[in-house]
Amino acid sequence: MKWIRRFFCRLTSISESSASEPSAQQSEHNREDDHYFSDEPIESKAYDRFGRALFAARIAETIAKRRDPSSIVIGLFGPWGDGKTSVLKMMEESLVQYEQVVTIRFNPWHFPSEDALLRGFFATLAEALGKEPAFKERAAKLLESYGGILSVVSVALPGVEINPGEAAKNIGESLSKVSLDQLKGQIDALLGQSGKRLVILIDDIDRLDKDETNAIFKLVKLSASFKYTSYVLAFDDDVVAAAIGERYGAGGHEAGRAFLEKIIQVPLHLPPADRMSLRQITFEGIDHALNQAGIVLDQRQIDVFSRYFVDGLEPKLETPRIAKLYTNALMFALPLVSGEVNIAEFMLIEGVRVLYPKLYAAIRDNPDIFLKGEPRQALRGLEQPPSPCSGQPIPDSGLSFSSATAGGSPSLN
Repeated sequence: MKWIRRFFCRLTSISESSASEPSAQQSEHNREDDHYFSDEPIESKAYDRFGRALFAARIAETIAKRRDPSSIVIGLFGPWGDGKTSVLKMMEESLVQYEQVVTIRFNPWHFPSEDALLRGFFATLAEALGKEPAFKERAAKLLESYGGILSVVSVALPGVEINPGEAAKNIGESLSKVSLDQLKGQIDALLGQSGKRLVILIDDIDRLDKDETNAIFKLVKLSASFKYTSYVLAFDDDVVAAAIGERYGAGGHEAGRAFLEKIIQVPLHLPPADRMSLRQITFEGIDHALNQAGIVLDQRQIDVFSRYFVDGLEPKLETPRIAKLYTNALMFALPLVSGEVNIAEFMLIEGVRVLYPKLYAAIRDNPDIFLKGEPRQALRGLEQPPSPCSGQPIPDSGLSFSSATAGGSPSLN
């Protein structure tokens, strides 16, 4: 709590200083900074705010220095919005230092169907290998054979073009000359001779439908399980297990889990975002939203907000995406209510709306149950906590968001 008070005391002094500047300068500043917080992943470990750069670097090093020639499938598990793509980007950055590694990124969500997904994968693989001197000529021939066996595909490579009509004409010939296993053996031999290792990073699997998800898993475990190849698959394991579970065994989540265990050889869970870092980016977003609305909180409002933020809202801010969702909601809403409501209470209620939507709906639909109480005038003397800058402890309050939400009926969470 002391950390929060110091943070808001600093924000208040900054806001008051800004308020003394000419209004024309304020207006110009607001126009320049009037933006919402992006959900885009970071591009470099230099922007890592959650202490995951070392985690990404160690995974990259382990893969790059691996001596076992067999294919391996690594799962990077984490909920939506927790930063899996950012970790993949930091891994890619770390892998650049290893000359023997060819890193390939593939996002299956870009393709509209299972067939397009498979064709897109081999096109991406061929394009990457085509840039390597050790692969260029033979990669084109192997891709042509794969085109004849797996699908009729037109892919342009540096100096090479496979014509779909020609490929279709030669499907029978390709199948008669070489089996899928033989073709796979040729690719394994090519990788072994080149001294290269392929690291293929696949993201957003949890956004696919169940057929496309199944196609990806078949691809990495069967069709493209080449030697000297490492796959890193990033997805929400709960979402994917639920999606594919009905296809296997008795169905359901447990069946999906059992299937994932057959595909993923090394399951890794994304380290949870540091709680203090999540709190920091949330407060920075709140400060930005308040500044854009031209609102300065007094000390009483700071105390009220900080107390119930910690008790009720912060436990739900589990990922960077959720933190940004809340602050972006404030960015939009605060200018609409400025001068009309108690801002501290409004920010708390907006937090309930965003983070506890069922509870918010229950309050909205049943105001006679939730909004009865003593008149505000009778409670006014009890609402004056000590100044957050005084260092004195804030006494316990009878009202607690944690008791009203986290400990309430599960159906309202």
